[in-house]
Amino acid sequence: MKKFLLWVVFTILAIVLLQTFINKNLSSPSTFVDPSKRFENSWRTPNVGQEFTTIAHALVKKSIPCPEIKVRKATDENIYLCACKDENEHWRGYQIFVSSGEALPFNDPTILMPSL
Repeated sequence: MKKFLLWVVFTILAIVLLQTFINKNLSSPSTFVDPSKRFENSWRTPNVGQEFTTIAHALVKKSIPCPEIKVRKATDENIYLCACKDENEHWRGYQIFVSSGEALPFNDPTILMPSL
């Protein structure tokens, strides 16, 4: 009888801990951020000066050809979404991290690339 009671208590404790862990992860703000709230609403040409220089430097550092650039700045941090139109008229997406100067490929189906 004592083993059965211990088993029941352990099972209930495990369920409570598992439920707490699942709820914590689902409510975490990093699980999903609506792109329309995280980045500027529309694509634009980068501002001449520091903004353009930062973005261009990150692209050149990774040897990414980008004859035409459009950007969307993050609202809460120094990250840009950068759309580069290649010579075949295809848009390629990159995330530009201002603090490190890194450019990483970006492909999120919820964010539409600029129209041609």
